[in-house]
Amino acid sequence: HAGMLPAFLARLHPKHRTPTNAILVMGLLSAIAPFFGRPALVWLVVAGGLGIVIAYLFVALSFVVLRRREPELHRPFRVRHGKTVGALSVLLSIALIGLYLPGSPSALSMAEWGIFAVWMLLGLAFYAWSRRRYGVAYSDTMMRRELEGESSSG
Repeated sequence: HAGMLPAFLARLHPKHRTPTNAILVMGLLSAIAPFFGRPALVWLVVAGGLGIVIAYLFVALSFVVLRRREPELHRPFRVRHGKTVGALSVLLSIALIGLYLPGSPSALSMAEWGIFAVWMLLGLAFYAWSRRRYGVAYSDTMMRRELEGESSSG
């Protein structure tokens, strides 16, 4: 809805509201991956792990920022000691990212850094494409509608 993906990939299932085509594309890529052998699977899993930790960092940062900027926001799920939980989540995710850096026992290999770089560049390309095509105001409006539950399913 926010225009962050091409319409083909952003299409939502009418009942489940999941991005069906994006899931099918990722499923197809996942089904092809084993044919590249065990080393390629390890590279994909490890590079993907770094992506997951970075995504978690952004979730934790969003948690902290929203607690500060929107203290009265309705929250159906309550977290005791929210400031502490948020700060620890940010610090621990940064520590986990440090485990992937050169010099640590679980540092990424050059192949894994390459996969991670390609994935990041692809994400940045989609981001730039959406900003150029729709602009910032469109994304902000659509995200606001989605958060308020006014979005259509299609």
